[in-house]
Amino acid sequence: MEVEGRTVSADPDVAVRVYRPHRARGAVVWLHGGGGVFGDLDTEHPWAARIADLSGAVVVSVGYRLAPEHPFPLDELGLLTLSARQDGRTVVTDEQAGMFAATDDGVLVAGPGARLAATRYEDWLRAVR
Repeated sequence: MEVEGRTVSADPDVAVRVYRPHRARGAVVWLHGGGGVFGDLDTEHPWAARIADLSGAVVVSVGYRLAPEHPFPLDELGLLTLSARQDGRTVVTDEQAGMFAATDDGVLVAGPGARLAATRYEDWLRAVR
């Protein structure tokens, strides 16, 4: 498996780590848990590597900015619908990516609509509490 640290050009730039198994098929965007206040590419390395190894999919682990300094780190996740290319190889596009997001209470949301689903779930959870 190849593991490569990259930077996605944006404002500000976003660090990602790409796990590319030999004969990779499909792609997963891995968003670490931690409630938006802790976690990074290093804490998620064992998980991302295991997912890539067991699934055979390319895993793109995202090192998004953390609160409280950056109270809306999820704004950066919109970048994941863009194609990231290096050496002519597409890392991930919105057509092929599965997206996994862990919320602070352990709910896992998956699929292309994960960001919307997670937002709706958080709205519902606040209303219930």
